[in-house]
Amino acid sequence: MTASILDIPGGRERVLALLERSTDRSGSCWEWTGSRIGKGYGNFRMKGQNFLIHRSSYEIHHGRVPAGLFVLHSCDNPPCANPEHLRAGSHGDNMRDRSERDPHASSAKTHCPQGHPYDEANTYRFPDDRRACRTCTRVHVDALPSSARTHCPQGHPYDEANTYRPPRGDRMCRTCRRDAARRWRASRNGSAT
Repeated sequence: MTASILDIPGGRERVLALLERSTDRSGSCWEWTGSRIGKGYGNFRMKGQNFLIHRSSYEIHHGRVPAGLFVLHSCDNPPCANPEHLRAGSHGDNMRDRSERDPHASSAKTHCPQGHPYDEANTYRFPDDRRACRTCTRVHVDALPSSARTHCPQGHPYDEANTYRPPRGDRMCRTCRRDAARRWRASRNGSAT
């Protein structure tokens, strides 16, 4: 489906005719009434090739889609072929649009994918409003940024009395640091701890 309708002789005129007879224009969207593929995107065949109707509509009204870009719907309606609702954009643009249209889709979830509750005691909160399950994170402590950890990997708290900040800026557990220093001194002296 990467071929352009503009590369087929008479393709522009044929798509205009398809849009005229196979779209429902009773609303602001031009709803495709022909065949559809996954997630509702309208498609058609011409000269033995498959084409997406929204992409073809974009091309005949706005020109070729720049390489590496997709045709995005501002109306969030996959079968829509209204050229006023279509624009070229990247995958990242599409994801940003989605999160702007439904910013609370993830926040409505009450449990993590493994079934642990997102309650106050079991949830890490990040400055950008992301959250992570504490139960799952204990299994994968390294998956979280160090600034979000409340305890070192051995379980000692990162509180003011037990946190050492070396010049490079990260933080270290004072208890673990002392234990490591004792083990190192003991190994240098040849004695067991």
